[in-house]
Amino acid sequence: MGNTDARAGTLTRAITAIIVLAAVASAAFGGYQLWQNHRLDARDALRAEYIDTAKDGVLRLTTISSSSADADVKKLLAITSGDFRTQFGSRTQSYSKVVKEAEVTSKGTIVSVGVERFDDQSATLLVAAHSEITNKGTSDPESRDYRFRVVVTNGDPQTISKVDFVL
Repeated sequence: MGNTDARAGTLTRAITAIIVLAAVASAAFGGYQLWQNHRLDARDALRAEYIDTAKDGVLRLTTISSSSADADVKKLLAITSGDFRTQFGSRTQSYSKVVKEAEVTSKGTIVSVGVERFDDQSATLLVAAHSEITNKGTSDPESRDYRFRVVVTNGDPQTISKVDFVL
C-alpha cells in the first residue's frame, strides 16, 4: 500500500507542477500581450501626432491673407525647424510684402495625408492640399491643388523640418 501512496503523491506533485507552470506561462503570455498592446498604442499615438503636425503645417503654408500676412508667417515659422526654417525664414519679409501688395487671400484645406515612413525621431508624410486663392488681379477665386512631401521632426513641440512639392 505504501507504493500506491508514493505513486499518488508523485502524481499529485506532477499535476501541481504542470498547473503552476501553465499558470506562470499564461501570466507571462498575458504580460507580453499587454506590453505589446501598449507599444502598439504608443506607436499609433506617435503616428497620429506626426499626421496632425503635418496637416497643421500645410494648412499654415497654404492659408494666408494680406490683412494678416505678418502674423500668418509667424504662425508658420513657429512650427518650423531645420532646412525648411532656414529657407523659408530667409524669405519671410519679401513673402509678406508680395502677399500684401497683391492683396492675396489663400484658404487651404487638407485633402488627404499618407505616412510614408516614421520612427521615434521623424516622419515623412505625403500631404494633398487644396487652396482657393484670390488677389487684386482676379475676380473669381482660383483653385489650386498641391502635393507635398513633409518631414516632421519629433520633439516638444514637433516641427516641420522639410517641405518639398511633389509632382
